[in-house]
Amino acid sequence: MYKILISFRHKLIYSKITKFILTKIYYPSIIFFIYKRKSLLKRHSLLIKRGYITLPLLLLLKIKNKKKHDIKRLNRLIHCIRVLNSSLTNINAKQLYSIKACKTILLVVHNSLPYDSAGYALRTLYEAKAYQAQGYQVLIVTRLGYPWDLAKHRTLPKKSTQWIEGIEIIAITGTRQYKVDSDLKYALQYAQKIADIVRYRNVDIIQASSNYINGLAGYLAGGKCKIPFIYEARGMWHVTGGSKSLEFRNSEQFNYEDRMEQFVLDHASANIFITDIMRSKYHHNKSIPTLILNNGIDIHSVMATKTLRSYRKGQEFKLLYAGSLVFYEGVEILIRAVSELTHYKISLDIYGDGPYLETVKQVLSKLASNNINYHGKIPQNAMMSLYPQYHSVVIPRINCEVTRMVPPLKPMEALWHGLPIIVSHLPALTELLEGIKSVLFTEPENINSLKKNILLLMHNYPEIMSTISKDIEFIKNNKTWDIEITKMTNLLSAS
Repeated sequence: MYKILISFRHKLIYSKITKFILTKIYYPSIIFFIYKRKSLLKRHSLLIKRGYITLPLLLLLKIKNKKKHDIKRLNRLIHCIRVLNSSLTNINAKQLYSIKACKTILLVVHNSLPYDSAGYALRTLYEAKAYQAQGYQVLIVTRLGYPWDLAKHRTLPKKSTQWIEGIEIIAITGTRQYKVDSDLKYALQYAQKIADIVRYRNVDIIQASSNYINGLAGYLAGGKCKIPFIYEARGMWHVTGGSKSLEFRNSEQFNYEDRMEQFVLDHASANIFITDIMRSKYHHNKSIPTLILNNGIDIHSVMATKTLRSYRKGQEFKLLYAGSLVFYEGVEILIRAVSELTHYKISLDIYGDGPYLETVKQVLSKLASNNINYHGKIPQNAMMSLYPQYHSVVIPRINCEVTRMVPPLKPMEALWHGLPIIVSHLPALTELLEGIKSVLFTEPENINSLKKNILLLMHNYPEIMSTISKDIEFIKNNKTWDIEITKMTNLLSAS
């Protein structure tokens, strides 16, 4: 009995000591570690969004017992710092004249239909169809991990190949993650997958499009397979970020991405730019041939309108905005302008989605205008049936670095469907719309100028509409994707 009591006493003492260690020492230290880790990662994430590289790196170095994800983050930041502190020189890509006869082209892109249907994905499809119409075999491959690396697509079934309007789109997977691993490690694995496709499908040329990660993978794959690599700069995504935030514009991340974009451009066999404004800023290596491929119309799947809209005084004058809801589109300015024109029987319908959606909804709720309605996102194939219901499309972009360089697809599409347009007076838009008559240019971010142009269009609608037929013919003869891609095929055949 004594031994049992002694044993019980020892167990009791042991349990008290254990409880003391766990409650007073171990658990608090674990909680502190978890709290400190979460706090450091939160600060790290905020700094990354603001464009910092060195400070997030220092924060990650403070974390003890680093996890695999932390190591990936570290590698990514270390790679960025190395790029910022080194001279990026390497072997130039294979010259275009080295191809005897180009038959198959591989388009390397960031995203595509059917998963995404914004302007980037549509431009890819239109280019592919135009190449195909000129006798080329065309394949599209999307970035490593896409579309399943996005939360909205994560549960989709794994399909390696899709066919959209006669074009094969290939999805590739791997262990490296976009914007998690270092860009170089991601691009190396991405490049190997591209090289496998090149060899298996007898590809003659790689044409990679923005951003620089696709370009870097295309460049590396071209080097592996000893074929030319073309880089198509459709936009500079860091410039978009810099247009939104001055802090990001002056950040390490902005400078890093700018250097990487320039590296890819300087080491391509040829450069394609979306506008001459962009070419004048980013074409540094004058030994590399360049082309401008403006946005155009896909005449193979979209017929021009044959019925033109009319307007009589006293009727409702219907305006349309259909596109992405992002900061640089100026939708808030359009809403405010139209809300002040209620007594003129002018209405506005908005279709679209994007990060600026909540702001748009707040503005609409605050103004409570009964002549403006938001209808949500609309599929691209349903857009064609929308145009005949309206008198004009308005594209009220703000004046910033990205909008001065890159135009949207919508102006050409609206004109092709017989609608005059009101657009912001910006270099990229004036370049795109050169030769078009049924367009009114409004001063960016100027509500009075926008109101004046809306009223001008309404009061002179028959006169402005009389130029639409000529504009449609002009687009057919000068602004189709077939005509734009002919510039590229002429370069290839002359090489």
